[in-house]
Formats: sequence, structure tokens, C-alpha cells
Amino acid sequence: MVNVATVNNLPIETGDQAIWPDGIVMQEDGWWPTGGPVEPENDGGLQNWQALQLGQRTEWLRFQLGGLGGTANSSADIDALDATGMVEITSAATGNPAPGYAGALVHTEGTGGKARQLCVSDDGWVYSRLRTDAVPTWTEWTKITPDIAPMSAGDSFTGVVNSASHSSNSWATAQTFDGLSSGLWIVTVSAGVTGTVAAQARLSRSDGASNVSASAGYEVFSPSLSQTGSMIIDGHDVNLQTARNDSAGIAELRTITAYGFKVRDL
Repeated sequence: MVNVATVNNLPIETGDQAIWPDGIVMQEDGWWPTGGPVEPENDGGLQNWQALQLGQRTEWLRFQLGGLGGTANSSADIDALDATGMVEITSAATGNPAPGYAGALVHTEGTGGKARQLCVSDDGWVYSRLRTDAVPTWTEWTKITPDIAPMSAGDSFTGVVNSASHSSNSWATAQTFDGLSSGLWIVTVSAGVTGTVAAQARLSRSDGASNVSASAGYEVFSPSLSQTGSMIIDGHDVNLQTARNDSAGIAELRTITAYGFKVRDL
């Protein structure tokens, strides 16, 4: 009878030390049926040899798939990933599409240095990017936004959204809404934009011909301020944009903590 309490496990490397044996040995006639540690040169553990190699392959696959069946592996530098797998990224990870937020990432390594990454961030958005060669050269992150049906009279839109990073005194699009053949924006916004510097937000027609007007100018809202304005859509898409209002010139991500607007017929 086997004393289960004293049974030893095969010494299989784990984590980033996991290895992939290139082949699985074939047992030959005349080999001694020995157990114990795998030491082929001493005829030791020959019955365990194949099991060890298969266990090593299994652990290597589990690590490459991001700790499948357990806690995901963590990465503090997703720019440097060079093997297909899934990882958890830290909020301060190099290459993080939304600094300050952790997330989960799928990396697929292709041929010729090409690779693709898909990140689900704790900021509520999904991002994708490509590596075009082995330098490596990563493209800018692209925010994957849900399809939004064309606006109809009576539609109301509210939400929270992140803008792109941008320098001071320049507008960056945070979200785009499909247009309507004719209509009038009725905009009411509460709350504003996060950050330690002054910031503003606006609704702007995609052709740049007009923006939503308000009593203090075309800026629809700013931190802790509610305003109302209107704009004829005239078949164009409408962009929800943010801008910095300082002169520091430091690019950073802006978060619109709340927005709301409604469409009505002319």
C-alpha cells in the first residue's frame, strides 16, 4: 500500500522558468523499469521520464496562457512582451494605454517581429495596437468604442468617457456620435473634467463648421459647471472633445466625469 502522505511530485519548473522539451522520449526494450528522480545516464527514473516531459510542456503552456486555471501572470512592461499569452498589467506598467488603471492584456506574437495586443482596462475601455517589426515599433493605442446608432429626435445621451492625451490649448476627441440629417442639440451637462489643471469640453460638428454655443462661448461645460447650448447637426457626426486650458504643455489623459445631451427636430 502506498503511503500517500510521503509521495513526491515530479520536479516541474513553473512560472517564467517553465521549459518546453523539444521531444518526448520513446521507451526502448531492455530499459530498466526504474522509478525515482529522472536520471537517464544512471538508469534512474526511466518510468517517470515521459511524465516529466509532458508535465513540463503542460506547465509551459499554462504560463504562456497567462496562468490559465489560476492567478494570471503580471507584467510591468507590456512593450517588451515577445511571446503569445495573457497577462495582468499593473497601473504603472510601461506601455499601459490608460496610465493609472490596471487591466488584462492578450498578446499574440507573429512572424517577422509583428505582434498584436488587446487590452481590457479598468477604466472601462478596450484598446488595441500593433507592433510592426522587431525594433520593436508599436503603433499608438486605439480605443475600441461600441457602435452607436444614428441619432434620432428625442434621443438622450449620458455617460462617462476618457479623452485622448493631448497638449495644452488643443482639443482632443473623446467620443464620436453618428449624425442626423437635421436636428438640434439641446445640451445639459453636470460635473466636468478631472485633473489638476483647468480643462473644458465641448460638442463639435465633425466638419469643424460649428460647435455647440453657450452663453460663455462654444465650451459646453467645464468642471462643476452646467450650461445649455444648441447646434444644427445637418448630417454630420458630432465629436465630444476635451481641451486643456493651461500653458504647461504636459500631455495627459482627460476624463469627462459626466456628460448629457438630447436631440430634437428643428
